[in-house]
Amino acid sequence: MTHRIVIAEDETVIRNNLARLLRIEGYEVAAAANGREALTLILQAPPDLVLSDVMMPEMSGHELLKALRGNPQTAHIPAVLLTARADRSDMREGMNLGADDYLTKPFS
Repeated sequence: MTHRIVIAEDETVIRNNLARLLRIEGYEVAAAANGREALTLILQAPPDLVLSDVMMPEMSGHELLKALRGNPQTAHIPAVLLTARADRSDMREGMNLGADDYLTKPFS
């Protein structure tokens, strides 16, 4: 069984590299340039995991997380937030919104 991951990342290079690395590992990947696009992908075909940047245009990672947790169809999907800012208050806000974890960029 192939696991599906949706990536929400506005930086094209990071989005493409992350998608490529995950595909190499055997995951099915759908990638979006912002939270709004990611939400559409998630509602069309619910993934096993969402990886979302925090700071994005149109819909931030926090806003995406609120939308996911507020919808009974998507509330259970694990979500990991990606951030370049290792600020504790930012991480706390995400965890309070229901993030399952944080990864700090750059990552390997």
